[in-house]
Amino acid sequence: MLIAFAAPARLLSSRHAIAACRHYSAAVLDPHDQLKDSDKPMYEQMNPSFNKMVDDYFDKGAAVIESKIVESIKSRSKSLEEKTSSVKGILAAIKPVNKCLIISTWNCCTRIDDHQ
Repeated sequence: MLIAFAAPARLLSSRHAIAACRHYSAAVLDPHDQLKDSDKPMYEQMNPSFNKMVDDYFDKGAAVIESKIVESIKSRSKSLEEKTSSVKGILAAIKPVNKCLIISTWNCCTRIDDHQ
């Protein structure tokens, strides 16, 4: 179970609120428990991998929207199986992650001093 902590905006400037956010957002597991945790379903994991979460949510979304996309294709020359296979091919081409960009937000929290 993933526990999220949302602090009010007025508390975000204090060190205690940031420490509380760190405490609740990072699950500390030993290596053996991490291995057991990765075998669980995504919604039960304490500290799931970001890429695995994206894959899981993509699979769920693709399963929901696939039939609706097939119905929206208005082509008389293609059969239902051809439409389904083309939609599955397009979704399979979209799914793989080619690059991962990680942006740090700590720079946004830094206070700028005028030195006046």
